[in-house]
Amino acid sequence: MRSAYLVLFLGAWMTAWPARADGLPRFVRERIVVTLLEEGFQVEGLYVFRSTAPGEMTFSLQYPFPAEPGAEPAEVLEVRGARLGARAPDAVTLLVPLHPAGQETVVEITYRQRMGPRRARYLVTTALAWGRPLESAEFLVRAPRTWSNPRCSWPLPPAERHGQTSEWRWRFEPFLPRSELDLEWTSP
Repeated sequence: MRSAYLVLFLGAWMTAWPARADGLPRFVRERIVVTLLEEGFQVEGLYVFRSTAPGEMTFSLQYPFPAEPGAEPAEVLEVRGARLGARAPDAVTLLVPLHPAGQETVVEITYRQRMGPRRARYLVTTALAWGRPLESAEFLVRAPRTWSNPRCSWPLPPAERHGQTSEWRWRFEPFLPRSELDLEWTSP
């Protein structure tokens, strides 16, 4: 397998590119589940990349976490579709094996973080650095049903009830973010 290492930033995309004939991938879809916890939040992220490279290659993806006063370093619980590389307080490096042209590569990461009393932030707007909208994006926020509706930086859709859980869901086709997904909540 030919290895070419490229650096990207996911979640807080700092450096990226549009699809080009030189084989660099496109970021095409994401599905994010944010679960609000008594002590922080958990993010399950699924990211889909489409290759334009004629063969296989590996790229290095910097996956950042919110870093602001009161935020603790994120704890990475699981990574699938990539190897976990270097860690920093506000990011991890993922080494992603990219499939040949036209094929999609899926990367999944699960992490937990605390940002202070009952706050969560998922970094979204940095996807703008890719230079084009994602084909689709889905965001789901979950919380115990007994909790009050969270305050959200996005217009909050009606809650869906599933057993003891409330869920708020956004679906976009195409998706070009305008603000981060910021949440605050109260619990009994």
